[in-house]
Amino acid sequence: IPLCSKDLRTLYVTGEESLRQLKLRAERLGVDADNLYVLAETALETVLSVVEESRPDVLIIDSIRRRAKARSAAPKAGTYSGRHVKK
Repeated sequence: IPLCSKDLRTLYVTGEESLRQLKLRAERLGVDADNLYVLAETALETVLSVVEESRPDVLIIDSIRRRAKARSAAPKAGTYSGRHVKK
């Protein structure tokens, strides 16, 4: 989170922490980034879909070992906190 820049759209994907935990950490560290978007998700298909849609300048995945391919063909709905970024 401290690496976030106001000039770069950053997508932070977490499979281990809740959005609330990340918000508390950002507040504690004094992070005030308008271009920081957070996704709490473990399904790889959903992560890739959000990355394709949002086209971030920086992608942070925490942690890579937690990413899992969904067992069904339909992607699982995730929690994406952020606004739509047009191409």
